[in-house]
Amino acid sequence: MIARPEAATLEPLLEQLGLRQAAAVLPDWLDRAASQELSYADFLHGLLEEESVARANAATQKRLRQAGFPYAATIEQFDFRFRPELKRQVVLRYLDPTFVEQARTLALIGPPGLGKTMLAICVATKHIQLGATARFITAQQLANQLGRALTSAGRQRVLRPLLACDVLVLDELGYLPTLPGFGPALYELIAGRYERRPTLLTSNKSLTEWAAIVQDASLAAALVDRILHHGEVNVIDTIRNLVNQDGAQSAGLLSSRGIRCLGARLLSSSAGANQTSRSAASWHYRKIWHSATVCASAGSSRCRPACLPHPHPAQFVSHSRHSTR
Repeated sequence: MIARPEAATLEPLLEQLGLRQAAAVLPDWLDRAASQELSYADFLHGLLEEESVARANAATQKRLRQAGFPYAATIEQFDFRFRPELKRQVVLRYLDPTFVEQARTLALIGPPGLGKTMLAICVATKHIQLGATARFITAQQLANQLGRALTSAGRQRVLRPLLACDVLVLDELGYLPTLPGFGPALYELIAGRYERRPTLLTSNKSLTEWAAIVQDASLAAALVDRILHHGEVNVIDTIRNLVNQDGAQSAGLLSSRGIRCLGARLLSSSAGANQTSRSAASWHYRKIWHSATVCASAGSSRCRPACLPHPHPAQFVSHSRHSTR
């Protein structure tokens, strides 16, 4: 590289304008312009393009740090050979920009040690690379932060960044017991992101066990309703076999029959609850039943009623106090 006097003049100006990468590569571009006889426009375009790429990379690294991932992981590092029930073509759909644009939800269910957290981080990392913001938090961290928030304002300070980020990863839901106040806060978080921003959840508990996590059957039914409306549940390994018996697809996604069984179990779990909780659970039961029968109206035999009976009006009390979407 030939030392050029014009570089010594231009570099301080570029630094002063905040174009640090352009200042760093200026000598190289001056040499290239001289050797390749670049036009002024080509020289300026190449110099500014390097500045733009450097800024984009720096912004991506900043978003990755802000996300708070416990470790770095990309989809290229995920070995699908060890998780054959996770079909690569299905997972790749979650990496598409439409996952954020459509505010979809993905729940990864299965025993510990099967790569659920890594896969969630891979998906969130990809969207950070595409320009989105993300946050990672475990259910226990969220519960601890909420426990320290003694006022409504303190609770909102905890939830606000989780509601505002483009992609949220809520990890290890159900691993440890939580306080009674966790369920309503979790619902506020999921409902606040519903149809606005995508959410990734991992849990070692099947959806039918979420009533025990939030300590309220009707609240669990409402959570599941919002997750399933614009989302998918991917069940990994041994739980996948249980779901397949209820008619799940080969990719591990809950079928409509599986959803009906889920609704029935959620409803039965509220049997010992008071009348208000029972009414709310049955209302969500009917919504889950209805969503599961949409494809049945189109003639799909595998979506026919299975383990849920038709919700005859006589079975339920009035639900006029519950809002509908």
